[in-house]
Amino acid sequence: MMEIEFLDFWHCGQNPGDRPESPVVRDEADLPLIPSTSLQGALCQAVAEAEEFGHVPEGTRARLFEVSTGSALRVGDARITTALREWLAMPEQETCRRALSREWTLIASGKDRARTRRRIEVIIPMELEAQISLSEDAQPPENWHELLTKALPLIGAIGGLRSRGLGRCRMNLRIPA
Repeated sequence: MMEIEFLDFWHCGQNPGDRPESPVVRDEADLPLIPSTSLQGALCQAVAEAEEFGHVPEGTRARLFEVSTGSALRVGDARITTALREWLAMPEQETCRRALSREWTLIASGKDRARTRRRIEVIIPMELEAQISLSEDAQPPENWHELLTKALPLIGAIGGLRSRGLGRCRMNLRIPA
């Protein structure tokens, strides 16, 4: 199980940057999540950087995330923790569910853009969790969880607009005993 503790507001949009309003990705219960593809991409990049720094053996990224042969790891969507999901599901928590998100206005500027205002939806700091398991017929290193754990500190933020300070997080890999 991967645990993600967001330290700041975060945003993982459905179509970031392309529309004036960018809502976050939500699950079937209308609760925010980080899609598995975003999470797997962040993990793959962190393992690649850990290789460059010599924290994990060369070839670790390829063995864990190789696209041509299929990734050895299956990463699920990062969702609100089970206990919080159950609490938010109670009818009397409607106000709390609505309070999970805020609308922020950003001023987009750049060489090719006029200064324009853009509204985005951000989510309050919270904890999410994602299932991580081995793919069928996977041949990962025996100590894959140790290798992944070494790379996690290299992920400082997840989601969109990280360069604007959104999505700062801490990640932890919890291995069942």
